[in-house]
Amino acid sequence: MALLHENTVYQQNTERYIRPCSFGNINGQNLLKIWEKEPYVLFRQKVMNFVFSPCTSCGPCDMFETNEEDCMGNKFPVCGACLWAKGLFQCP
Repeated sequence: MALLHENTVYQQNTERYIRPCSFGNINGQNLLKIWEKEPYVLFRQKVMNFVFSPCTSCGPCDMFETNEEDCMGNKFPVCGACLWAKGLFQCP
């Protein structure tokens, strides 16, 4: 959810800028083609395995200020501080 729009959130008394992420546009490409694109496949695997830093349980560091990179070497988008990815929030 957080990756849908550019936004700023406040977590652990820290301002955090969230850059949006998109893997395609169904207005110009078939949904199945977007789903099967390698970057999207790899992203889904990373989220399912959750190989991101434990930002929600760790104190905020300099890398916490954006979703560009985390302390485990992951590059954009990183999800260690995402409350949806951690299962703390769910869509209704």
